[in-house]
Amino acid sequence: MTIARRLTYRPDLTAERVYLTGTETIAELRARGIPESTAHAARHRGYYCPGYCKRAYPQHEGSGGYGELYDPEGFVISQLAQCVRLYRGHLDRATFDDWTQELLAECWYRRHATTHGGNPVGYFMVMIRGKVRQWLKARAKEEERLTYEYDLTTVAA
Repeated sequence: MTIARRLTYRPDLTAERVYLTGTETIAELRARGIPESTAHAARHRGYYCPGYCKRAYPQHEGSGGYGELYDPEGFVISQLAQCVRLYRGHLDRATFDDWTQELLAECWYRRHATTHGGNPVGYFMVMIRGKVRQWLKARAKEEERLTYEYDLTTVAA
């Protein structure tokens, strides 16, 4: 693994490239924290950019778009419940509370990213729905994997 120079043709968009030796497996790349789809693309290209999917939202003083929410916790709970119903998911109370706190933190983290659009409430709604959809898909995939493993152990027994 060698780390290449920063790309300089666009100074505002600098990215480090980590070149692969060609012997890395998908599992090794996943262990480095790379998403699976990116790991496949990286093996094909021969390199990956480690921080490309880590968004750096502006962090200024003040509440930004977060201050536009009348009741942030109630807003997040409402959006989370709607999304779970929409995607026909089911969450136990502890998971629902954990996800509520995660989404509140994410809203606070992205509070200044909403100023360019002029509609922070709409931005938060779309962001929450996207995050919940990702989490529900990951849960479904994990449950499917566990069911498959259980089926394999019962057939082998």
